[in-house]
Amino acid sequence: MDRISSGVPGLDKLIVGGIPRGYSMSLKGPPGSGKTTMALQFLIEGASKGETGLYISFKEPLSRVQHIADGYGWNIEKHLDNNLFLETLSTDDVFERSIPSLLALIERYEAKRVVFDSLKKVVTGAKPFMKGEVEFDFDTFLRKLEQMGVTTIFVTNRENIQPEKIVFDALDFIFDGILILDIRIVGGEARNYVYVQKMRATAIDHGFRPLIFGKHGLEIRSKESVSARVKGFFGDEE
Repeated sequence: MDRISSGVPGLDKLIVGGIPRGYSMSLKGPPGSGKTTMALQFLIEGASKGETGLYISFKEPLSRVQHIADGYGWNIEKHLDNNLFLETLSTDDVFERSIPSLLALIERYEAKRVVFDSLKKVVTGAKPFMKGEVEFDFDTFLRKLEQMGVTTIFVTNRENIQPEKIVFDALDFIFDGILILDIRIVGGEARNYVYVQKMRATAIDHGFRPLIFGKHGLEIRSKESVSARVKGFFGDEE
């Protein structure tokens, strides 16, 4: 299986060496959990290896995206308009252009790594998506991206998730992989973690791993389980 690096140190080890090429990934978490940062690391990792990336935003001003990248010293400017492209669309754009038009946008850039920020803006509204007499539902959209060899991350806001509870929504059954980012208060201190909830055809590490906001981006420094390291992480009394 052809795999590509996530760009996040320590994450590829949790999924047997990287994300299978062509997979669609859901990246979920509450505000401040590192979703946009991780998505940008994924694109910049590809750009540094010559893979064209496309960031499609429905909420974040592109200036803020660049500010996040600059804060980690990624020098995103050297990739922009070369093999990394940023697009801002309104929600109306999705339905005016339709899913087939979004595919055409990806084809125009010849992108092999794509981030949609956020998923809700892509799927909100009437379904199936129409363009003339062409009909696309979301599953067909993901399978078409796979056929194009495009590895895709859909950023999704989600409230804090109780780690002891596995909760799925309707779209989770369609995605090839699901990464959960979350924040927990332990001993009066906010701590971040990452959890691989799903990855098709791949052995995965199911532990809740510490996620660090380092000098040069997100990283997973230890294979030690958060639950084993911190008593009370699951809501038990310390």
